[in-house]
Amino acid sequence: MIRIFRSDPYRFVLILLGFMVSSAMITAAGCSRKPTYSKETPEAVIESAKAMVVNGDARQLTTLIYADAPEMRTMLDNFGVLLGNLQKLAATIQKTYPKEIAKLKKQAEEEGQVSGLLAGMFKRSRSGGFSISPETMENRDGFEHFLRALLADPYSWLESSADSLSVRWVSEDVYAIWFDDKPVLPPFGLVMARDSEGDGDWGVVLPLKLPGVSRIVPRDEASFEVFNAVIAVFNNTLVDLRKDIESGKVPDLDGVSERAGERTFMPMMMAFYAYSKVMDEANEREKQAKKKAREERKKRREALKKENSKAEGGVQDQSEGG
Repeated sequence: MIRIFRSDPYRFVLILLGFMVSSAMITAAGCSRKPTYSKETPEAVIESAKAMVVNGDARQLTTLIYADAPEMRTMLDNFGVLLGNLQKLAATIQKTYPKEIAKLKKQAEEEGQVSGLLAGMFKRSRSGGFSISPETMENRDGFEHFLRALLADPYSWLESSADSLSVRWVSEDVYAIWFDDKPVLPPFGLVMARDSEGDGDWGVVLPLKLPGVSRIVPRDEASFEVFNAVIAVFNNTLVDLRKDIESGKVPDLDGVSERAGERTFMPMMMAFYAYSKVMDEANEREKQAKKKAREERKKRREALKKENSKAEGGVQDQSEGG
């Protein structure tokens, strides 16, 4: 993970997704027995995340994220499937175009990008953190360049920074996540929480209630359904792209990024447009519900005020009559 700086919570969400996606692209190491990953302590969660990166078990990364509802767990599981297919695609690319990837990595080293190609897609801030360079995502060429860098150099920058993660005690059931001896996402903070009502395991709590972020998080059946459909679109795209490479339809790495852009750019735009419409409707319903609740509270206060006035009037009448 990379240092998060204070001013923009959206960048943290993008970086967190980048962490998960990039981790997914590690070539799976063959082993005869499936490894197990502990979530018994906050420290164990960090070690498990590192082990998943090393073992190529990117699909399991979403199991380290705390879900407060069954719908959220289902969505995270679906995203885990997508991470698994990203992993398979990356392995196919690295196997099919080894010389091109080696050349790109060498070029990145010569240009001083110590963390590799993917780090070149990020811009260092004055505070020492990173943000995604505007030119990276503002047009299709930048998008395809980002995809190529992501596929060619998926995890070296993560590998170099993984040991900088640590946790700090906040309360019995909450620990703060720190990076380079500084809290992640100040002043709000990124934390781990223990599922005290369930199995007692620890998990990373996504910052879904931050200002702005909360407006784009699925919160009802319709928004979860659309979000899962978006994941399915990208998942199918990854599977199809891998099949195209394996069948020899994509001659080089440039062709991979171009085809990835063709298969993902427009579906991504359409999917996010559809999701934004659903979220706009959900936000409007929530706004109206809050307005109705305020009106009902106002009516109750007014009714209570009238009752109190009547009661005081009755007491006064009795006093005068006496």
